[in-house]
Amino acid sequence: MSEATLVQAKPNILFRFDRMAPTLLLASAVTIYVVACLATGQTQYLSCHNLLAVLGRSIALGITAIGQTFVILVASVA
Repeated sequence: MSEATLVQAKPNILFRFDRMAPTLLLASAVTIYVVACLATGQTQYLSCHNLLAVLGRSIALGITAIGQTFVILVASVA
């Protein structure tokens, strides 16, 4: 048998985390928010307007965290 026949083809990967990460992170954030509101009995916070405000603040903090991580990785912090 030759070496070429011993090499097996990679199986098709149906789930790729790098493509699904934003969707999974958003779904998990919304799920955690809803569960926390229901567990504490604060159902007045389950409005669409409030959910968008929380997600908007989270996005701003996420962008800031990515920028700070980049600065640390590039070693621009003394």
